[in-house]
Amino acid sequence: MSNFVARFWWVFFLFIIIVFVSIKYIRKDPKGRYLFDKFLLNLPSWFGAPQNCGSKVYPTLGTLITSGVPILEGWPLLQELQETPF
Repeated sequence: MSNFVARFWWVFFLFIIIVFVSIKYIRKDPKGRYLFDKFLLNLPSWFGAPQNCGSKVYPTLGTLITSGVPILEGWPLLQELQETPF
């Protein structure tokens, strides 16, 4: 493995550059942007976060912001509301 990395280190950098350029190109198209955003929204479910983890937090956050509570002061309240620790 070490010999492979020593000989082909440049492939890793090339791969990263290709990925970033591809993402930038895909996001320029409206359909590509939609698919990329859909992909990002599905990431938490791939890593074990529950699908409804924001179902209580986001409406409450909206209510707090609308009533004039700063986000940094309201965040501890939201953490108490949330059942699953992150």
